[in-house]
Amino acid sequence: MSGDGTIERVAEATIRDAVNITVYGNPVLDVVVQLGPFAINARAKRALEKIAAIHPDGAIEFKPDSFIVMYHQREEYVFGPLNPSGRLEVFRPGGKFPVPFCIGRESLVHAAPSHVTELVGPELRLGGGGANVLDGFFDVFAQLKVQFIATVERSEAEGRLDPFIKAITDVVGVFDPVKLYSYPGLNLAIEGLGLSNERTILVAQLPAEQPPAKLPRPRGKTIMVNTLYSPRVAVDALANSIAADRLAVLALTRSLCSTNTLPDSAIEFLREEHPRLFGDANSVRIDSVRDFVKRFVLPQAQCISIMNEDELAHITGVDLFVERGKTRVASLSGIIAALCSFRDLQAGRQDRIYVTAGRWGSFVLDERNHLIHCGIYNDPKGILHGTTAIGDTYATFVLALETIGNYIRPYVIPAEDVIRAAAGGADTCVYEGFGSFDVAKVNRYVEEPSRLVVDLGPIDTFPAEN
Repeated sequence: MSGDGTIERVAEATIRDAVNITVYGNPVLDVVVQLGPFAINARAKRALEKIAAIHPDGAIEFKPDSFIVMYHQREEYVFGPLNPSGRLEVFRPGGKFPVPFCIGRESLVHAAPSHVTELVGPELRLGGGGANVLDGFFDVFAQLKVQFIATVERSEAEGRLDPFIKAITDVVGVFDPVKLYSYPGLNLAIEGLGLSNERTILVAQLPAEQPPAKLPRPRGKTIMVNTLYSPRVAVDALANSIAADRLAVLALTRSLCSTNTLPDSAIEFLREEHPRLFGDANSVRIDSVRDFVKRFVLPQAQCISIMNEDELAHITGVDLFVERGKTRVASLSGIIAALCSFRDLQAGRQDRIYVTAGRWGSFVLDERNHLIHCGIYNDPKGILHGTTAIGDTYATFVLALETIGNYIRPYVIPAEDVIRAAAGGADTCVYEGFGSFDVAKVNRYVEEPSRLVVDLGPIDTFPAEN
């Protein structure tokens, strides 16, 4: 490829653009508790077992009206009450569960001491989809400069998350905060559960937002929109991705594609800031962020989409799962049906669609409408680390490689190569740990000869289900 000057043209273009990529996201503070066989901090496990039963299959049952307390920057962070009024809620591994949260001990006034536990010295790290993507750039793609537009806490001074965020953006780009919340988002990630080292995430419920009148403008040639909880920021980010000279990369998470009714203030903001989307049709109604994605973004933007199987089902409304004992798993026929439905949303466009399916590998529907499958690599000698941010690592590679290719022309890098690299990056994260890999380690997994990448052919040649 270097013989025709391609690498040189890409290098010149990336240097010429001060910011190559804009990433929107909602960063959080990840409080990580490792419970696996190789966990270093055994105190954290004992602390959790004071208020919860941790079953061999990874399920967690908390005592009624129990609380978890931790300390950060001389403040007390309180999760709870968990299992309020003894409803016997069971937290199954692999899920995300919203829980009450506050800063300070006000909620503990009437709590029984035996129902309160303190986490001492858990691992703290920056999390959230957009921030996790940046971590991949920090480790592997630092030559591409990223503008991070982040919905964070309101603070006149340095915010609670700023030391985590700036440590990355000082290397890979710039940080433009959108100050919305009275405190930052927090995830309590309990990893190493069950026989598969799965994780359960307790998500602290965010306070009400107070969006500013003006939002930062994206500067990147590519715009990635990841999980955003603010309707106004979400529709602004998505609207900015609809431009002829830009590449959009959408991580279509359930949180981004919310079905909650869009507030009138967000719709009015959208009409004022992006009138070109509506023309003279001022009476057009937008029901939700998901409605905006389906009716405006996918048909108009040059838009690469990344989803897992659950998110694909959410945005298309196609039930692509089958029952296997006590679990529901995605079927190949269901994924194909949902991808065909997603193609309809693109209104004639054939932009690439990436779908991850966990241990069953991942798929890409390419610009030729071919369905390509890529398997994962099972390392018989490898030690499995936590599964947190595996999907975000995958998205990092898709974003970076599709952006590099787009500097020349759309889809110049074959989908087979992109999906292989993304799968290799995700596998590296599984066996090396999130944030603990470099280019040499990634190359080892990308080049693994046992990894199968198969072109299954045009998707419209698959027999339709009756």
